[in-house]
Amino acid sequence: MMFIITSFFSLKTYAETNSSSILMQPFPHISPEQKLNHSLGQALFEKLWVASPSSTTASDGLGPLFNARSCHSCHLNNGKGHAPTELQNGVEVPSFFLRLKQWPRPDSNNSKTAVAPDPIYGTQLQTNANINIRPEANLTLTYQYKTVTFADGTTSELRKPVYQLNNLSYGKLSNATQLSGRVSPSIIGVGLFDSITEADLLNSADPDDKNNDGISGRVNTVWDKTMQTWRVGRFGWKATTATLTEQNQSAFNGDLGISTPLFPNPYGDCTTHQVACLSLPNGNSPHMENLEANSEVIKVVDIFTALSAPPKIRNLNRETFKEGKKVFDLLQCSACHTSVQRTGKDTTFPELNNQTFYPFTDLLLHDMGQELADVGKEFDALGSEWRTAPLWGLSLSKLASGKQSFLHDGRARNIDEAILWHGGEGQKSRDSYLKLDKSQRSLLIRFLESL
Repeated sequence: MMFIITSFFSLKTYAETNSSSILMQPFPHISPEQKLNHSLGQALFEKLWVASPSSTTASDGLGPLFNARSCHSCHLNNGKGHAPTELQNGVEVPSFFLRLKQWPRPDSNNSKTAVAPDPIYGTQLQTNANINIRPEANLTLTYQYKTVTFADGTTSELRKPVYQLNNLSYGKLSNATQLSGRVSPSIIGVGLFDSITEADLLNSADPDDKNNDGISGRVNTVWDKTMQTWRVGRFGWKATTATLTEQNQSAFNGDLGISTPLFPNPYGDCTTHQVACLSLPNGNSPHMENLEANSEVIKVVDIFTALSAPPKIRNLNRETFKEGKKVFDLLQCSACHTSVQRTGKDTTFPELNNQTFYPFTDLLLHDMGQELADVGKEFDALGSEWRTAPLWGLSLSKLASGKQSFLHDGRARNIDEAILWHGGEGQKSRDSYLKLDKSQRSLLIRFLESL
């Protein structure tokens, strides 16, 4: 433990500001040119796109169906999204959407897409639309509540979302289509994750639990659209994307309806059944490589996301931090939330070569139990399997975005609730957490809030 605590003090490159922009600061050691590119990328990340045709051809192409008008509206100040409140209209929360996937899957098990789409509505529900076309549906959430009791008699209330779709504009969803709520993840250290070698991820996996610790993390094998080959996934709630640029471009296309080099369809997630969507003008332009967001746009957005520095760990000198780390170790949380990762020596961004960092994730898939499970695989990821969520910056997303929620669908309103939803491989740690007294739980939460 003392080695790790001591090592934390060596981190000099992490953002230290306490403003809402804390998660948007560039690594200080990058070149002036890259700092300029980071600023340009931030401007594009925050840009509001408009529908075609428009006098601003460099900014048109939105939709026609979409969830958000900018990257920033889903990842406000690079923080993570949140779930709608009870009966709130989903269109008011662009950082939340429904993943649509058919199961049993009608296409081949070797498909080069993560999920099979609904025949009419595609792979995600779009609750917003340009003029002259209707959004796919109105989405509202209700919650089912239950109470959990700790060994000391303290109680905590948990909520589970129930999705309600009204005014489906293009017909019924297929009976085989399953719904899975997703909040936008924070953009903390994603360039560092992109720079971990595949060999290191594979070496850290233990799919057969050969060490008999009850933890069997494994990689998701996914199709890399850039390299046109099967690779290790590392981005997304189920690690369904291999590279940062594909993750960024997928969001442009699926969330905003913007075409990119890897996703050149200017109609985003529109399907052949949505004739009105496909008949509208699009923003693909000759001077933009017949795209709406061309390679130069993507390049600087990639720079912004990759070279935005993670926050600095706080409260290292306080005894409460060290005592909270002891509770973290006692619960064996580090079996999945691995504190230390390292980048390779030949990465996309040389500035990130040979870096040691502390995200508290192994980036592997783990069975989280049936209460958190959805239905159907995403590439190799089973319904109950989720990529270990990084723990760094847990308390700072609220500072960045003004909102806070946890887990893939935002059901957990605080860290305590997130821990109590752990099942499967996390069940033992969750049960041990229930046995802690209030003081121990407080120390653990304060430690996690310092990361």
